Amino acid sequence: MLKSLSNNGMSEKRPPSSRDYIVITKTAFVTDGVRWEPRWMWNISRRSKPLGVRLHGENFLSQQAARAAGQKVLRELLAAIPKGE
Repeated sequence: MLKSLSNNGMSEKRPPSSRDYIVITKTAFVTDGVRWEPRWMWNISRRSKPLGVRLHGENFLSQQAARAAGQKVLRELLAAIPKGE
């Protein structure tokens, strides 16, 4: 549950901010035994505090594909979080 303090010191519920979440892309090199090839992965992090679960995807051929997949999952995550939590 996300909370903020109002002017009178009472806490109030605030919907999750999409700015609190970020999609991070990374690259790694994998081998088939003959040659090394780049593969991209994504993960979702929350800036204010750890998520408590790992949200990630891997084995993408481009950074654009990894970012698009991660952003799609982030949109679904934000849509699933109740507005008052």
